[in-house]
Amino acid sequence: MFLPRIIAKARAMRAGELPREYAVRFGAASGVDGLFLGFFSLSADQITEAAAGDDAAVEKWFEGVPGATPQRIREWNHTAVNLGRPGFPMADRLPIAPTSKYSHLANRGIETIFQMLNADEETAAAEAPPIPGGTAPEITLLRAAYAAFNARDIDAALATMTPDVAWPMAFKGGFVRGPEEIRAYWTEQWGEIDPHVEPVAFYPEEGGRILVDVHQVVRDGAGALLADVHVGHRFTLSHGLIRAMEISELPSG
Repeated sequence: MFLPRIIAKARAMRAGELPREYAVRFGAASGVDGLFLGFFSLSADQITEAAAGDDAAVEKWFEGVPGATPQRIREWNHTAVNLGRPGFPMADRLPIAPTSKYSHLANRGIETIFQMLNADEETAAAEAPPIPGGTAPEITLLRAAYAAFNARDIDAALATMTPDVAWPMAFKGGFVRGPEEIRAYWTEQWGEIDPHVEPVAFYPEEGGRILVDVHQVVRDGAGALLADVHVGHRFTLSHGLIRAMEISELPSG
């Protein structure tokens, strides 16, 4: 837990895309970045250098970090989800945060640091205007991916993705990685259900990610309606291609 988040920030830093207020505090000992780095005896420079590789390379690198043993990773995961609770790191800071930088999250019943960070990101996405006209190159790419998916043109859809792309198995759980695993997953999925996904709005987020409000209609093989909902798709892009997608909650309001 948290490795993907800090790697995304490090990649944004390398690309000069991390907002200055975050860049100047990247890896600061008093923040979550610093806690993570200190827990595994890493430096900000090491994580930034590792972020130059693709996700597979990062995973391999982290597996080789001396302090990243399975036991230490389990200990960190337990600590991370409880940051801010009594008896855990940052317990003294959580009550103060809603009175300062995170005043907009006061009275939200937030109990942990990660709940606060996630709520802050959701609020920012809700307040950010959609990318004007949806005509930026990134939006053109995402629209092409959705159109190819709806047309069942797997090759065209895969052409919008990096070789190490990570994709969620929305109806089964977990992720698949790489074009061939996605091809197999979609082929199986389309044999069971008939999904149609239409992007409605695109919202820029920190680190170059884009949250998409998607109108999703799912029917069974006989055409009976199974679902008609709006869902959130959060995309991470790299060099003009989709590097990862994850299912996300849409901002309230």
